[in-house]
Amino acid sequence: MPASVKMPSRNGKEITLRQLATHMSGLPREANNAAPERLDNKWSDYTVERLYAFLTGYTLTRDPGTEREYSNLGFGLLGHVLALKAGTNYESLVEERICRPLGMDSSRITLTPEEKARLAKGHAAFYEPVPSMDFQTLLGNGALRSTANDMLKFLAANLGLTRSSLTTPLEKTHETQLENQALGWGSMGSVLWKDGGSTGYRAFAGFDQKRRRGVVVLSNTTDEELDEVGVLLLSSEWQSEKRPVAVKIAPRIYDEYVGQYRMKRDFGLGSIAVHDTGGWAGA
Repeated sequence: MPASVKMPSRNGKEITLRQLATHMSGLPREANNAAPERLDNKWSDYTVERLYAFLTGYTLTRDPGTEREYSNLGFGLLGHVLALKAGTNYESLVEERICRPLGMDSSRITLTPEEKARLAKGHAAFYEPVPSMDFQTLLGNGALRSTANDMLKFLAANLGLTRSSLTTPLEKTHETQLENQALGWGSMGSVLWKDGGSTGYRAFAGFDQKRRRGVVVLSNTTDEELDEVGVLLLSSEWQSEKRPVAVKIAPRIYDEYVGQYRMKRDFGLGSIAVHDTGGWAGA
């Protein structure tokens, strides 16, 4: 970090990159000094100066490395620091080091007009359209836009199904750092995953190293039950060589289901859920 920034420390213990990557830094979930012009896009005008001011003025409540607390701020800071070290911006760094070697041509932060036309419109909890979130400084927090096909390329590389210059570095991210936590990934045995969301969107990506299976689920709603879909697909007994047979259904049958439905509050897709706390939890 620049010399002008006084990074928070406690009892002589400094925050490390590994702690940022495992949510063990002691930093809070979000910075509290955002002053957005638009409440529905609060990080779009959060400047580097505001980030540095927050870090310089923040007092850690515990020593770094002693307790896990999920931190969007920490991950955004991690992306910022890596870009500074590389002498470039975060988007260029991700494109050069990850997207280009893996052929992920539809994973970007800054979209072209053609890519903007392909972007699915986000929807809030009651399915009203909402604008997508933009990031000015904390890009590692969730600024990337991608497609299911690109994310499957990323999972295939993590599983070793496709070999590249990233094979060894990706394998290092799978190593368990503490209970249920690898570098960036949640972990449980041979299964690693990452879930999350922003205004109007939700995403799940996970893979099973033992079963050599990867699952990506993307949604343009904020419904957290999407995570359960990913978990169920990842743990199902589905086999690629035993695909279900497609059956043609008469259009009039679909017509019988058109209407309005009331969703029960206890509606769920399964008995397993994934949470940002890093563990599998029974619902």
